[in-house]
Amino acid sequence: LNRALNKANSLLHEASITDTLTHLNNRGHFIVRATAALETCRQQRQRFTLAMIDVDHFKPINDREGHMFGDHCLVHLAGILNTHFQRAGDLVARYGGEEFIAHIAGGESDGIRTFLEELRLKVRETPAQDGKRAYGLTVSIGFHSAVPQSEETLEDFIRHADNRLYEAKRSGRDCVAGNL
Repeated sequence: LNRALNKANSLLHEASITDTLTHLNNRGHFIVRATAALETCRQQRQRFTLAMIDVDHFKPINDREGHMFGDHCLVHLAGILNTHFQRAGDLVARYGGEEFIAHIAGGESDGIRTFLEELRLKVRETPAQDGKRAYGLTVSIGFHSAVPQSEETLEDFIRHADNRLYEAKRSGRDCVAGNL
C-alpha cells in the first residue's frame, strides 16, 4: 500500500509540473525553477540567459492541416528543444500555445547566440512528420542575457526577451534577436 501511495504521489507531482501535450516542464514550474536559477546567478555573478521561442506562422498550420497535426508539430518541436537544452543550468518549458521559454544559467556571452542559432537551424532542418506528410517549421527566438543586477527580476528578463522576440518577428522571422 505504501509503495502504491508513493507511486501515486510521484505521478501526481510529475503531472503538476509537466505540460500534458509536450511533456516539457509547464510554465508554473519553469517560473519557480528559473527564479531560483536567476538568484543563484546573481549571487555567483554568473550570466543568466532567458530565451522566448515562438513557432512562426503557426495558425496557418492549424487552419490548413488541422489541430491534431498542429499538436503533432508542437510535440515534435518539444523533442528538439528537450534534446538541445541538455546542459547543466538549462531548462525549457512550454510557455503557452506555440510559445516556449528556456533559461541558461552560466555560460559565456559569445556562445549564447551561437547556441540559439544552432537551435533555430536544427528546427528548420528537421521537418515535423506524421507518416503522411512532412511540414517544415521555423522559429523566431528572442533572448536577454546578462549577469543579474540586484534590482532585476525574472519578469524583467522575460520582458526583455519578449521584446527581442518581437524584434525577430519584425525582422522576417526564422531568426534570433537578443542582447548580451
